[in-house]
Amino acid sequence: MRMDCSKDSKGVLHCVFNYSDSAYTLHPSDIGKHENGWELKAEVHEDYFEWVNYFEAYHPIYGKVWGDFESEVKADSYTAIGNFLDNFEPHERDYGDT
Repeated sequence: MRMDCSKDSKGVLHCVFNYSDSAYTLHPSDIGKHENGWELKAEVHEDYFEWVNYFEAYHPIYGKVWGDFESEVKADSYTAIGNFLDNFEPHERDYGDT
């Protein structure tokens, strides 16, 4: 998974994740409060497979990460997105799977 990021004029980091015929999603078990300090809020979608599209995550030290891995994920900083991804690796789903 390749990530391209840039900051806007307000300092918000905008990240796009590049992939071919796959989608990346958080696992529904990632939702909730965690001992690592992150709290994730999201709606679980289900159609043969469970996945999370839009999510919001907050950590008291690193800040906020929010968005959808299929379009754009925003973060308060590179440190925030880095720590988030270290703790919650998106799961790959091949669109060809049925």
